[in-house]
Amino acid sequence: MKAEACTYVIYGATGNLSRIKLIPALYHLDVENLLPEGTKIMALGRRPWDQQKWQSEVRDMLEQKARGGIDEAVFQRFCERMHYHQGDITQAESYSSLAKTLNNSQVFPQNQTFYLAISP
Repeated sequence: MKAEACTYVIYGATGNLSRIKLIPALYHLDVENLLPEGTKIMALGRRPWDQQKWQSEVRDMLEQKARGGIDEAVFQRFCERMHYHQGDITQAESYSSLAKTLNNSQVFPQNQTFYLAISP
């Protein structure tokens, strides 16, 4: 049975849990071709980063954690899956802005999973 594409939304994507565990784990799934084609990863963080800065940060995360180093072809594919969205979870407008972005079904699969990598 083939898994369908989905959108993983990670709240707190710039934090320690994401850096050490989540982003490397998702990358390793991509290395093994276990992320379905069309799957997207929406990284939500408070830092005012653009897509290029986010990809640079992801590279830094993976340089420390990727088993066997970074495979450039996989890294490019992984970066194409990833999108960074600035937002503060304590601000209501962050949710409406994120919802507007995620509602673009041409880019983001509507099968969505939310992961809260934030402090309790």
